[in-house]
Parts: sequence; structure tokens; C-alpha cells
Amino acid sequence: MTLFKFLLLLPFLACLAACDSSSDSDNNSTTTSDEASSSQDDAVTTIENIDATNGWAYVNLASKSTVQSTDTWHIAFSATSTMTNTDTVTNAIVASQSDFYSDGSANSSVFTNATASSELEHLTAAYDLTDSSYTFATDTLTTAINSGTTKWANYNSTTRAYDANSDAWWVIRNSAADAFAKLNATSISYTDYNSTTHQVSGVSISLNLYIQSATDSGFSTAVTTWTPSSTSDSGAFIKCYDIDSTAEVDCSTDGWDIKADIDYNSYKFNLLLNSGVSGSGSAGASTSYDSDGVNAIASGSDINSRSFVTDAMSNVYTDDATQWYEYNLTGQHKIWPNYRVYAVKVANGATYLMQITSYYNTTDGTTGRYISIRYHAVE
Repeated sequence: MTLFKFLLLLPFLACLAACDSSSDSDNNSTTTSDEASSSQDDAVTTIENIDATNGWAYVNLASKSTVQSTDTWHIAFSATSTMTNTDTVTNAIVASQSDFYSDGSANSSVFTNATASSELEHLTAAYDLTDSSYTFATDTLTTAINSGTTKWANYNSTTRAYDANSDAWWVIRNSAADAFAKLNATSISYTDYNSTTHQVSGVSISLNLYIQSATDSGFSTAVTTWTPSSTSDSGAFIKCYDIDSTAEVDCSTDGWDIKADIDYNSYKFNLLLNSGVSGSGSAGASTSYDSDGVNAIASGSDINSRSFVTDAMSNVYTDDATQWYEYNLTGQHKIWPNYRVYAVKVANGATYLMQITSYYNTTDGTTGRYISIRYHAVE
């Protein structure tokens, strides 16, 4: 090709490059149906106004969009609570923002003067994620029943079996928040033990409940017993119970109150409640009581509603030492982000560095529970 012909082609080639660049830019921005929006600038993706006002809002970091719980998701938000998919995601904190704190207490001046722009450099900084100081871990479930030091199922080192802690009691609230029950576990048993595999089958538990219905002023003195169990060839089961109908119900329905998620051979003894990370209801559990303490409670309404806790995930986003925000720093009931940087590692996928940048809707700056995040892939 002669030099003259090549020079004639230069404007045409430049046009092609510009058109390709414009097309790529358009593909980097999407808007989802719930009005959360994502954009990308120099490889940093921002998703604003994730609607965490009513239950959990799920996000797929790869598709840069909010999704349903039945879809592939990586991280989810409900108000200030955060959880990640325990099947595929591990998390670590990589930038603790220590300058936001002084002797363990939040420095109000630093918080109130920080902006998303001023703290972007921490997100885009280089980190060696192979460094052993970064500890990746999955979320850990903390159930409302068992949230303290008292457990309803204890391992007996003498018999090498699990026993029900019949000395412990809880007051639970149903999913509609209008009925209560005093709950006490009385037995854990199995019908068969395989000495070769050391596996058990035919597992059952027994729970006693003294119920206060929505129309009662106090707890019933008559006991109601629920005894969920596994099949004869299994050591695991998931069964649900409805306090109102005093019956075992399908766990796929909305009205269940207690879910027994048991796998004896995997040492899993979870009594879940329809609330928090376990369900969409408003169930909860009090602190544990001994028999004298629980007998002194005449009505579930006597317990402060704030004393009922829900099932929750413990992780780097919610643990006190590493959580993503502080509250009420200037005498205002307001959430302030600390712009900590977290690493989100997806199994068989990318690793992302992420900041949670806002709790408030970006359109007015005051409506809460609209989460904004920004992140970029590093591996």
C-alpha cells in the first residue's frame, strides 16, 4: 500500500475506533425494574438505590443488577443488615479505615467530612489478596434461639450423642407478631446407629410449647408438643410449625413460625424463626430463661418488643469491629458509612473489591434503606 493511500484511510479508521468506543460505553450502564441503577467508570461499577426497605434485596455483582433470591446472587441487603451467599461467596476486609476511629470510637469529624469522592482512592488502591493477613470467611448463621451462650442442644461427651437442654426456655413471637409461645426442648433421639459409618437415622426432636394466641391475654397452662422427625433412612429433616394452628405446615408457605433444620450427622441443630435471614415474617425470640424465670412471665406482651431478636448472619459487614457504618454520630439518628473496602470472592468467578457508600436514596439524600455500593473486579 502506498503512503498516500494509507493517509487517506486514517480518517475512516479513526471513525471506526470512535464508534466501537461509544458502543462499549453504552453497554456498561443498565437500569433495573426496581429503579436501582448501575454505571461503570474506569472499571468501577456503581449500583445506587438498592431498595432494602422491605425484606432482602439481592445483588449479582457479575451482572451488575438486583435479582431475585431464587436467581444467582452474591450479596444482599436489608436496612443496615448485609449477608452474602454462603454457597459461593467468602469475604474479607482489606481496608479498615482506621483513621475514622480513635481508640476504638468513631471520630465524628472524619465521618462527617468524608465523601464518596475522597474515599475512592482506597477502593482503587492495589492489595495483595494472597497476603495471610486477609482472612476470607463465609457468613455464619446466628439463630435467635441460641443467640446467647445457652444452647437448646448440647453435645454429651460421655454418651457421644446430642441431648436436649431441658433446663432452657425461650419466649418466641410468631411471624405475624401477634401471638407468643414459651418453648422448651425435651428430647433428641434416633432409632438406628451404623457402627461402620458412625451415622444415625430416624432422628426426631421434641419441643414443648405453651401458647398465647392473638386473642389470649396470657400463656396457656396446657402444653402443646411438636415432634418433627426424619425418615428411617436419614438423619436429617427440615420441618415447619405454625403456632396459630398448632400444626406442622409446609415450609414453602408464608405462615410458618418455627423451622427445625436438623442434620444430626453434620452436627446441625437449627431452630429457625420466620424473620431476619430465615424468613419474611416478624417472628423473634427472647433471651433464654430457666424454669423460674420463664414461669414469672405471664404474657408475651410483658416483654419489650425490642428484646425479641431474629436470626442473623455474622460477617465482616455486620460484626462490630468491621461493620460498614456508624450511627448517630452528631446527635442525629443517621447512618454514616466508613467506606471500608471489602473483598468479595466468588467461587469459580471473580474477586471484587467493594465499598458500601450510602444508606440513603440519592434522589433526596434523606430516605433511608436505599443502599449504594461500588466495586471492581481484581481477579
